[in-house]
Amino acid sequence: MRLGVALVVLFGSMPVAPLLAAAQTAPAVSPAPSPDSDTSGPVPDQAPPPAMRALTGPNDSEPLAPFTPTQTLDPSTAAGPTREVFGFATAGSLNDPTIGYPSWNFDLLTTVAFFALHLQYNGTLVGDSNVDIWNSSVLTGLVNTAHAHGVKVVVTIVGPHDPGDQCDALYNRATTISQIVNQVNLKGVDGVNIDYEGQLRTCINNDPTLNQSNQSLITALARDFRAALDASRPGYYLSIDTYSGSAAGNDGFFNIPDLAQYVDSFFIMAYDMDFYGWKRAGCTKYCMNPVSPLSTYGYNDTTSVSQYSKVAGPGKVILGLPYYGRVACVASAVVHAYPKGSLTSATYTGAAAVHNSPDVKAGTFKVHRDPTDPAGLERWDSWYDKRLGCWREMYWDDTISLGTRYNLVNRSNIRGVGFWTLNYGGGSPELWDLLSAYFKVWSAGYDMTQVPTQWVVGRPQTFAVTLTNSGTFTWPSGGTNPVKLNLHFTKHIGGSAAISSWLNSYSFPLPTDVAPGSSTTLTVALTAPMTSGAMYLEGQMFKNHQFWFSQWQPIPVTVAPQTWAAGYDMSQAPTSWKIGQSSTFDLTVTNTGNMPWPSGGPNPVKLDLHFTKAPGGSAKIATWLTSEVYPLTGDVLPGQSTTLTVTAKAPSTSGYLYLEAEAFKNQQFWFKQWQPVLVTVYGAWAAGYDLTQAPTTWAMNQTRSFQVTLTNHGTQPWPSGGLNPVKLNLHFTKVPGGSAKISSWLTSQSYALPSDVAPGASVTVTISAKSPAVSGPMYVEAQAFKNQQFWFEQWSRVPVTIFPAYTAGYDSCQVPTAWAAGQSQSVTLALTNLGSQAWPSTGGNPVLLDLHFTTAPGGSAVISKWLTSQIYALPSDVAPGASVSVTVTATAPATAGSSYLEAQMFKNHQFWFAQWQSSPASVGSLAWATNYDVCAAPRSWTPGQSQTFQVTLANAGNQTWPSGGSNPVELNLHFTNVPGGSAEISSWLNTYNFLLPNDVAPGQSVTVAVTIAAPAAKGSMYLEGQAYKNHELWFQEWQGTAVTVG
Repeated sequence: MRLGVALVVLFGSMPVAPLLAAAQTAPAVSPAPSPDSDTSGPVPDQAPPPAMRALTGPNDSEPLAPFTPTQTLDPSTAAGPTREVFGFATAGSLNDPTIGYPSWNFDLLTTVAFFALHLQYNGTLVGDSNVDIWNSSVLTGLVNTAHAHGVKVVVTIVGPHDPGDQCDALYNRATTISQIVNQVNLKGVDGVNIDYEGQLRTCINNDPTLNQSNQSLITALARDFRAALDASRPGYYLSIDTYSGSAAGNDGFFNIPDLAQYVDSFFIMAYDMDFYGWKRAGCTKYCMNPVSPLSTYGYNDTTSVSQYSKVAGPGKVILGLPYYGRVACVASAVVHAYPKGSLTSATYTGAAAVHNSPDVKAGTFKVHRDPTDPAGLERWDSWYDKRLGCWREMYWDDTISLGTRYNLVNRSNIRGVGFWTLNYGGGSPELWDLLSAYFKVWSAGYDMTQVPTQWVVGRPQTFAVTLTNSGTFTWPSGGTNPVKLNLHFTKHIGGSAAISSWLNSYSFPLPTDVAPGSSTTLTVALTAPMTSGAMYLEGQMFKNHQFWFSQWQPIPVTVAPQTWAAGYDMSQAPTSWKIGQSSTFDLTVTNTGNMPWPSGGPNPVKLDLHFTKAPGGSAKIATWLTSEVYPLTGDVLPGQSTTLTVTAKAPSTSGYLYLEAEAFKNQQFWFKQWQPVLVTVYGAWAAGYDLTQAPTTWAMNQTRSFQVTLTNHGTQPWPSGGLNPVKLNLHFTKVPGGSAKISSWLTSQSYALPSDVAPGASVTVTISAKSPAVSGPMYVEAQAFKNQQFWFEQWSRVPVTIFPAYTAGYDSCQVPTAWAAGQSQSVTLALTNLGSQAWPSTGGNPVLLDLHFTTAPGGSAVISKWLTSQIYALPSDVAPGASVSVTVTATAPATAGSSYLEAQMFKNHQFWFAQWQSSPASVGSLAWATNYDVCAAPRSWTPGQSQTFQVTLANAGNQTWPSGGSNPVELNLHFTNVPGGSAEISSWLNTYNFLLPNDVAPGQSVTVAVTIAAPAAKGSMYLEGQAYKNHELWFQEWQGTAVTVG
């Protein structure tokens, strides 16, 4: 019923994508980092694409003749396809001789839907130009032509798009049903197609006790239509147009199980999925991608057919496909390019004619297939448009990609296929030929999902193929002319018409006769051709000695050249050896190629193990000091491993060497892979060093004491006294390498041994070392020497960092990131003295903290960008290596905007510290804002280590954070080399997402327990947290803390 103002209450339902009335893409919000959750909402409606809106207007060139009674449908005259072929017919071009119904092959149709009669809020028809055509001889001609071929004509009714008007129209459905059933009878058409679209809402009634969801009202509309049509004349056809994702659950606009009780079929609007597909295409916003992908993408035809078949039954499912594509100017002709300017649509006939357009620059037009959905074979074209002065890219479905969808229809055994719209394809003969090929008489559906996509030249593989008889004749498996399956590798798809391009061919008999509608599964074994590269494995049925079936199914595959490759696990190999020593250990070899390794025969695969001075495998065989060969314990298939127990003998040469493994095929070739392990072969004078006690952080000119343990790995005792004692040298250097790099040493200090050291014994030396007057990364290196005679061959190093005398570390793990203009908040910072000088908190030149808001991080070097500056004294002196916690009150600037809150130490009246720490700060009233406390995060990690801790988030905005629904607020944690939140997402090393345990109102906080793992990379980095609203936006604020992975 009509209210003064339509009241609507959202249920928090799944979003509907924008209508095609806009020539732009769907709004490109910041992508939430939940790549697998983009199947949470329906795809857009079936309004005609903007580039084709002109096609839907009436033809004003001549007046319309009045409607006259139509011929009655006689089902016995139907000789059409084996499945339903349902096509929409837009009113404006209905009688156009090139694209309207005079150009269509009605022998290949079963149902035509007149599109459309529109309804207004009170349930009555809108008196638009479509009604004029409905009441004209154009409709008479359509109905008579269709009925003469046994084809049904139904009328599509379109509900109001305004949510309030739609609710009113649904409450007034009795008026709608009465008028439409009357029109069905008057015009002699065969049923009704319902096209109501929107989001799940509550429809408010004048009587609040009668409030209902629009979902339940849509179901009631179908129920009452079913009853009224049956009462008027049993057999009328009732269908409804529904979203591709609607069968995934009952929490959207359509309740598919409830509707299935009343409708004869569901027309799945399986198009406009490109408004969501860009996420799976690896783009950060809308980019060119298929309008109706077969698989792989979040929304796809295969998933929709499967979900609807399970919920409604395959006999009620029609896969609705687009006879249009999407086109735009792009920067360059690359797959999934970003549109420049407007995104428009092209009809099938328009898309098919582009290559002949005079606007196309000669030599630039190219046809491609979408690599993201290889099984779908979706076409995209690229060319340079001279008129527009840009590169153009167009995604659309030609007969090759449409054939994969028809195969899906046949092998899924659903009711049929449909099109938006027949006018967009018109009389294109190739479209009608394709329908005939897949849905007439001898017809097959192929399920080739088990076909391997990776092959090796000349290598066999076994897999299953399921065949469905989608025709009208039983397939004989025996006799003179049995039906068989042909499988072949080819560079050019096209079935038997392209037989000259086949690289090989295999035929397989059926295990039994196959009746219409039945399926059979064959297990087949094929050998790849001797040609490598990208190609297709194609299946096609044939009737022996008579004909090939018109349907064929290609699967993109890659045939790789034969490769002999190995991986080596030498983790058990000893790294310390003595001259001439033999040692036994296990070595695991993995076949990382694609060919099996024979362990016997004339050319077996074997392993060579050798000591060498220069790693590089057989290419450096001249430097090998030893060589020992080991046979495999058995054949090794690709991907498998074998473990060999080997006994190797060290050479008579001492020093730092490599123990290297390399496989070879006997009397044929060496493998290209080899694996060295750095080893030490000890001679008469050899040392090992334990530098684990050496500090890794130093201040300039700092003296520190620690212990170094030396082990005598040689055969000679070390004298601690006499003329030529053994001593320890410790030095700082920028270039490691022992005495060979002595010119790079920054310091050098020698230490006597406290006692003689026998072979195999150890001694600990307590040393006091002084760092150089140079800051930065370098090494502390130890090397023994025999005084006035020689340096030992062995040396050991530890990477260290030397800081300036005054160096600060800042931990801002809970600094507020959301501020109101002029607001004062408490800020806690942990400050660490990383230098060699104590920080005085008083006196003439105390060390102080400056806290300032700035538009550009960078410390005092960009002081001109500072918006505020507040100075705070330290609560006490801070010794080198010590830390102090400072809690101060900071005040935001009076002007709203995005900025940074930055901390920097300085020595009063002398200098600024070189280090500063910034955190993002949003100043102003924000709808979505948060403050973070990530102080519980561990600061030290090992590669791949998992740790559990808590993160607290405070809602600093004015909107409640939902913890559930389609667009919940979630927490993202990630390790990164470059701080900056989602703006630096390309630098993230890994990423984790966490749901909130409950909704969070403004001003409230929530604590989330998280478990994450460090990345494989080592080094200093940042652990950052940032909230986001799924599929909508990233919060402006993020908070991080410095961590070390090592």
